[in-house]
Amino acid sequence: MTALDEARDRLASGTPTWESLRAEGRAWEDRLVSHTARVRSALRPLAVKVSARAEEALGEREQTWRLWRGGLVLLRSEYTSGNETVTVVAQGPRWWRTSPSLGSTGGGESRSVALLIGPAVVLVEGSRLVADLDLVEAAPAHFLGRDAYVVRARPGSERPGAQALIAELGRGADEYQVVVDAERAVVLSLVALAAGRPFRRVETTLVAFDEPMPPQLFTPDRAAADHVSSPGPVSRRLSLEDLATSVGFTVLVPDPPPSSAAPHVAIVAPSRRGTGAPRATVTYPLPRTDGLRGNLRIQLSSGELPTRSSEHWRSVGDCEVCDQPVGGSSRPRVRAKRSGTYVELESSVLSADDLVRIARSLVPLRAG
Repeated sequence: MTALDEARDRLASGTPTWESLRAEGRAWEDRLVSHTARVRSALRPLAVKVSARAEEALGEREQTWRLWRGGLVLLRSEYTSGNETVTVVAQGPRWWRTSPSLGSTGGGESRSVALLIGPAVVLVEGSRLVADLDLVEAAPAHFLGRDAYVVRARPGSERPGAQALIAELGRGADEYQVVVDAERAVVLSLVALAAGRPFRRVETTLVAFDEPMPPQLFTPDRAAADHVSSPGPVSRRLSLEDLATSVGFTVLVPDPPPSSAAPHVAIVAPSRRGTGAPRATVTYPLPRTDGLRGNLRIQLSSGELPTRSSEHWRSVGDCEVCDQPVGGSSRPRVRAKRSGTYVELESSVLSADDLVRIARSLVPLRAG
């Protein structure tokens, strides 16, 4: 496997290889070059001229940011905007945002959390880089004392859903340089270039994994919380035993367990409209034969899980299998129904046959 294949595999992994993530960094943008690149991208092949007044008004901008993630569900982002700090807290699809000028707002599935969290979106949405960019070459590197890959990429063809991420990456770039952590698959740095000149950089200056995180980190302040009604429990992290007593459906687990490590367990809150069946996620960290990490993610629900029109499921005995395209490869997903509970299994390191086998091993959780 080449360095490019390995880097693509890390980026495409999708599910995190950590229990928690804490990162901070800085973002820089040459707004004049960025503006020119965006205009050129929209008007090609027309020539673009920028007035002296525009050059003076645009200038450069710097931001600092901090990010905390508690598994797949809980997120907190803080970033500077002008002379103030914007804070975003998210629990699954529900989010709350506060800042001195914006005040306190909140919402749910009608607006993606990725549109709100500022420069750190390239960390949260790193796996989408494979879909939204064409990866050209990669080489081993070191960054923040960690093994990494530095990847050269070019803009891919326009794809639905790519706009928000591309806007943060630097719209109008003709090349990107991406640094991805070789072990944890987290994007650590991204630089956008136009005609060989950098104009947008989002860079991690500190990253830490698997630290304990207090629940209050992911709790919105009272003013923000008042903007979102609470039809049910907020998304939160808990044990398998707690999960079994918190939901109204049978909790299923693989027998035998796929890992000796305790799984990450979370309840996914319904939308602020109270729609959708209750759901939970159970994520097991998995060792890999090459020493790299992966995950097995199991979704459990009292109702059928949503299906997009673009998904194609096929029957394999008593299971349904879907091969989800990710970059130049695919990631299998498997669905089944056991003991009245709807189940979906997904992994970046297991085959469809492995997932079917695990789905058939699922049994109701026994006390103790």
